[in-house]
Parts: sequence; structure tokens; C-alpha cells
Amino acid sequence: MKKTNLMLLVTAIGIVGITSSAFAADGTITINGKVINGTCTLTGSAGATGTGTGVTVQLDTVRNTAFAAANSTTGVKDFTLTVTNGTGGTCDALTVGAVKNITLSGTSGTNYDATNTSWLINTDASAPLTKDVFVQILNTDGTTPVNFALTRQLGTPTASAYPLKARYISNIASPAAQTVQTSIQYTLEYN
Repeated sequence: MKKTNLMLLVTAIGIVGITSSAFAADGTITINGKVINGTCTLTGSAGATGTGTGVTVQLDTVRNTAFAAANSTTGVKDFTLTVTNGTGGTCDALTVGAVKNITLSGTSGTNYDATNTSWLINTDASAPLTKDVFVQILNTDGTTPVNFALTRQLGTPTASAYPLKARYISNIASPAAQTVQTSIQYTLEYN
């Protein structure tokens, strides 16, 4: 009996030795994360006003003759969207650091033109039905119009801010006089 138990013990130790060597570690999985004390929002500054859900940019009044040809632009206005906490104060560095992108979104044909997807539609009730004056937002490089059909257009903030520009654009020369109003939604994306 002792001999049988000894053989079983030797066999078991041999199997354990084979098993552990067959499952040697090839690498390590490390899991990282962040715990933040809230989310941030955007506040208008340097050419924009408002906080949270309502930021407004007021373009200057321009003459219709400033649109010399179709697809001409005028009335460039610099503005900044600053990443802040819900009350417009400074958002903590860890939370700002977690912001990895902003998407400006809307509905094609309602908020932005279906063909020219960087053109925000004039939705003012008094605007002509022909929809000949639009608005563009220029990305943080100051020259590239934001394409509203895409996502994640603005990237990470620089010093908690997004320096942008807005301007008028018309699909005809000398469009009719009109009040211009348009809007687009934003979504902050975190790491």
C-alpha cells in the first residue's frame, strides 16, 4: 500500500511539474484608469458667450456685396471654447486631461447642408427659402472648415481651450439681406 501511495505521489508531482511548465507566462496585462470628480463642459470666451448647454457666437453684420462670387466668405470671427466645470469655473487638470475629443454634430439637411457638409444652414424664420447664406466653423488650425458629417473633429484641447473661427459663406454673389441664425450640438469625449 505504501508503495502504491508513493508511486501516486511521484506521478502527481511529475504531472504538476509538467503542467506548470506548459503554462509559463508570456507577458503581463496592466490595467490603468482614471477616476474624475465630474465632467467638464464648454464655456464661450474671447468672442463667444455662455456656458454649458448654451454657447453663443455673434458674427458681425456684413454687407451682402461682401460676397463677390459664389462660395465666397466674409465676416470671420475668432472665438474660444474653454473647457470648464459646470459653473464656468476651472475644470481640474485630471478631468481636462481626460478630454480626448469633441464632436460637433447635427442632422444633414437640417443643421448642415447635405452637399457642403461644412456649411451650417441658416435656420432663422425670416431667412429666404433659397438658403443662400450659411455659416462655417473653422477648426483649431484657423483655416480648415469643420466637416459636420464626421465625428471627433476638434481633438484634445490646448491649455484647456479650443481657439476657433466662424464666418459667413454664400452659394451666390450678393445674396438677399437676411438675419442669420444656426446651431450645432457638441459632445465631449473622455479617455
